[in-house]
Amino acid sequence: MAHEPDWESLDQLQFLLLRRVVEPLNAALAAISLLHLDSAADKPRAYWQERATNEVMGTLNLINAWHALIRFKLGELLPQQHIRPFYVQEMLDWLAYQLQLVNPLHAEKNLLIEANRESLQEALLLLYSAAYTLGPSVRLIVQNTTDGMWFRVRYAKVGPAPCNEDLDALIQRLSGNWRLEDTAFELRTAADFIALNGSQLHLQGSEQSCEMAFFVYTLGRRPANPLSTAQVTEPPALQTSDSEEILYSTLVRPGTDSSTRQIPPQILKEIDALSGEGQPPAPPAAQANGGESPPQKDNR
Repeated sequence: MAHEPDWESLDQLQFLLLRRVVEPLNAALAAISLLHLDSAADKPRAYWQERATNEVMGTLNLINAWHALIRFKLGELLPQQHIRPFYVQEMLDWLAYQLQLVNPLHAEKNLLIEANRESLQEALLLLYSAAYTLGPSVRLIVQNTTDGMWFRVRYAKVGPAPCNEDLDALIQRLSGNWRLEDTAFELRTAADFIALNGSQLHLQGSEQSCEMAFFVYTLGRRPANPLSTAQVTEPPALQTSDSEEILYSTLVRPGTDSSTRQIPPQILKEIDALSGEGQPPAPPAAQANGGESPPQKDNR
């Protein structure tokens, strides 16, 4: 007897991922269409070839991360060959591009960390998106230690809701409308991506801020335990002074379409025609909190 797919869950996945698959591929096709020109918008062919390659590689990374998560949720350990050490600054540069961060991200030490990069990237993107539903002034912070690095996604506390509850309790509160339910799904999935790498998502806070944090080991520092066993090291106490933070970035440029990011304005019209996308809307006025504005989420 054929098994009927869980169409509701598939719809939830499609809502989360479809745009992130379609837009990079449209941008890659647009760049490929310019390769026949000796120079397009004062850029050589090599520029557009590299852009097309990067957009396609980003899509493959996305698919590989979710494939690994599916296998993990079915009870399989992540194969050791998928734990490929990489320098953390490479991932921070990628995140800054994807999140359109105004302030560049620079690690205090460019550590060689032992993890599956694609799945960590997905975890941080999901946490960053979820944080904008939970509170304003979202920041990505990294903190070096002797054995590895803490990744912390921090946001300003709003109302009396506790910051130090466990993940299940937080998710239970996120119900009542589609946006809260999608945020709950983002948090659950981010925690799974982190667990896939043998780590654990921690929640903590102060009177002013809440944060979600997890730890990744540098090469050779991971204890000799299975990758499926989450390490239980508690994160350092939440700091409230920006001077104690290694790095942070608070601003996502509003109204910017990822399929047209960094493309010279002279050929935006041509790319829009190829990709079927309209011109990105003009940025709204800066907010009173220093110009911060959350990333734009799709409306159903």
